[in-house]
Amino acid sequence: MAGECLSISSGNPVIDQSTSDETSKSTPSTINTDIEAPVLNLIGNATSTLNVGDSYVDPGATVTDNVDNNLGVQNTGLVNTDQAGEYTLYYDAEDSAGNKATQLTRTVTVIGSNIESSTEDSADSVDNVATTTPQ
Repeated sequence: MAGECLSISSGNPVIDQSTSDETSKSTPSTINTDIEAPVLNLIGNATSTLNVGDSYVDPGATVTDNVDNNLGVQNTGLVNTDQAGEYTLYYDAEDSAGNKATQLTRTVTVIGSNIESSTEDSADSVDNVATTTPQ
């Protein structure tokens, strides 16, 4: 005969099962299930602005979890400081139970001219453009 009880304490469900049969005494077992997602925090501002040609070092993010220690932060995205534009960096984390943190983003805006100003004939500036030839 088996009995099962589900209780929730501090956001974590606990299943308490007791089993017994004619040849053994009752054996309680407890299964803890982690249902709480990790929490990400950006280091620094969520937006950043720099000039074309500046260097950029992403300050990153930290992650905390109620069960797992030393979770890593996965970040994706690139910032091309040689090209004016808006770039988005993404930060994610997942704990060993498969709970995913709410994704965070950082927007980096690179401002300025992509091609240096010149008084030369515009035909001469074609050298600054990369081209590919299909094969």
